Amino acid sequence: PARVLVVDVRAVLSEVRAVDGAGDAGDVLRATLDGAWALVHAVANAALVPARAGTVVLVAPAPSDFVHAPAIRAGVENLARTLGTEWSQYGMTAVALLPGDTTPASVVAAMAAYVGSPAGDYLSGCALTLDATSSPAGTSSCTHSERRPPTRS
Repeated sequence: PARVLVVDVRAVLSEVRAVDGAGDAGDVLRATLDGAWALVHAVANAALVPARAGTVVLVAPAPSDFVHAPAIRAGVENLARTLGTEWSQYGMTAVALLPGDTTPASVVAAMAAYVGSPAGDYLSGCALTLDATSSPAGTSSCTHSERRPPTRS
């Protein structure tokens, strides 16, 4: 069964922009976050919640991907924090990855793999900033220190 769901919100943003054209920035923001939520909700209800385990990794766009990318990044972080709290009762975790403008795809992929592995089970309700320009190790903001990892079968 599925255990890790990685949602590339950058791809959702690209699809929304292709359908909506330039569109109003508020509409693009709303449609992007609604699209990411719809994906997470559908897969979680079909596979992760019944299994009572799983990890949702939300990959936000880089700051310069779109004029309002910072707002989308904040929305992705908020979604991960909320899901990390609300879905912990189902043994699920949620983490947002916030790549920088120069973050290589390989770094994002490696961090997604780490977060989805047993080593990442203690991370939930987190936003991990993967931007080498802010500090050599990047930054993180995790809020659920009392969280217990989900049990694995």
